[in-house]
Amino acid sequence: MSFRIDAHQSFTAEHPPEHFGPILKRNRFAGSVCVVDAEEPASLAGADFIAAVVVRAGAGAGLEAWRRHPKFRGVLWTGASLYSDPLPGETLDLTVRTADLPVVLELAERAPDTQIVLDHLGSPDIAAGDFAEWAAAIERLAAGPRVYCKLSGLVRLTPAPWKAAELRPYVHHAIRCFGHRRLMFGSGWPDCLPEYAWKETLAAFTQALGPAPIPVREELLGGTAARFYRIPEPAGAVL
Repeated sequence: MSFRIDAHQSFTAEHPPEHFGPILKRNRFAGSVCVVDAEEPASLAGADFIAAVVVRAGAGAGLEAWRRHPKFRGVLWTGASLYSDPLPGETLDLTVRTADLPVVLELAERAPDTQIVLDHLGSPDIAAGDFAEWAAAIERLAAGPRVYCKLSGLVRLTPAPWKAAELRPYVHHAIRCFGHRRLMFGSGWPDCLPEYAWKETLAAFTQALGPAPIPVREELLGGTAARFYRIPEPAGAVL
């Protein structure tokens, strides 16, 4: 059985690690994947619950220092970075929109040995009815066996208040294309604040998903993230 991992969260001055650890504990999550800026100090990843670190691409010594950190797993790219060549052994998180997905496909074909994950389902504009173009691009991307997708930030993809019925077609299409072993839940905390607490992000995920076998939920809530980011199971992990 897998342990639960929040596969996408970060920190701000108003929402530091000491605020987030108790949230994970209350909700029986064993750890998280933390997204940091290259200029942030390595001490930010000192909390025991941080299982892996993804660094937003940046120039200079900051990123190089993070690459030496034992929890470092990869970088987050957006915009012009999509035209770069990834370093061997690093995972790529991609924060993009539907219009960028053809460029992501080119990147995946150019770097077939790199594990890539789309953050936030590729950020479709659900309010604008952005489904057909997004769905076709997602299907093409999912044909690459090393491309993954995060069911993260769902509460921010639709106008408030979020509705499971609006999210469900996107979540279910991603499951059909990627399968549960290449999808992972992420809260997007604290970007969900102040409108939604962390638990609301989990509710959006579970309600959009609907009924699912326990093994499928285990993969979505931790198993996939553990494999993708090479996270070892911690002692006393919550199952």
